Amino acid sequence: MKTTVRSMILLAVLALGLATAAQAEEMRTIQGALGAEVRVPAVVPDRDRYAPAGAVLVGGDLVVLLFTDPEDARRVAYAEAYDLGGNLLWIAWSDVDGEMHLVADENLEDPNSKGSAGILRLREVSGSAI
Repeated sequence: MKTTVRSMILLAVLALGLATAAQAEEMRTIQGALGAEVRVPAVVPDRDRYAPAGAVLVGGDLVVLLFTDPEDARRVAYAEAYDLGGNLLWIAWSDVDGEMHLVADENLEDPNSKGSAGILRLREVSGSAI
């Protein structure tokens, strides 16, 4: 009986761990500003939650679209960066606590890549607000 109970507890712990890992990797498809489909983690908020605030050209080869929080139009709460080919390279946003989050194209760190992978992954960020 003790072995059965231990086995059931072990299975429950393993199942919880697998469910958590699967949830952490859950992805969805979104459309970039020019309509191209990109895979992002499910935690990325919908762009439609924010109000467009403008665009900035950075270094002549990066366009950053800025969006404000509809409840506080003075605060940029969401941003998307595109290369001149229209590829979505990263998305940054701040949550309700002001913590900043970032997803970036998985090829950005690969010096041998031939462009965007179209898959954005969570990156570690320290700091608050965009």
